[in-house]
Amino acid sequence: MLDEIVKICRHKKIFKRNKKDVGIKILGVLLYHRGLSYRDTSKILGILEPSSYEAVHYWYKQFKELFAVECKNRRAIALDETKVKRQKKQVYVWTVVDVDSKEVLGVYISETRSGLDTYSFLKYVLSFCTNKPLIVGDKAPWYPLGSPTIRVRV
Repeated sequence: MLDEIVKICRHKKIFKRNKKDVGIKILGVLLYHRGLSYRDTSKILGILEPSSYEAVHYWYKQFKELFAVECKNRRAIALDETKVKRQKKQVYVWTVVDVDSKEVLGVYISETRSGLDTYSFLKYVLSFCTNKPLIVGDKAPWYPLGSPTIRVRV
């Protein structure tokens, strides 16, 4: 997956200077985006290739446009989860996609597959919608939380 992101970044020419490997830059951006601080990210990257926390901050500012999701009216969104086993540990990867534009609105990783996980992730994703779109799952359509016509147990 990292190789595909590297190809996209090279094609879009996101990083102007390439003294450091583009893969290292993207790894730093992804680590920061997942919640590490700039300093912690630079310490982890220091194992592979020395870099300062200011460099990580600069890379993130350049890469930020790929993470941007605009808030707009959406007709329907699709929610799906997949079970992934990695190093004898099982996690669930949740994804929400705009049905019409095929734009990825969010990706979430959890260790459980509960209603609370679904609810918190949908609440986050609905912040990118100005209306209450139809939510389509694996088996049947759902209606957004708080819809006056149908109540949903999430």
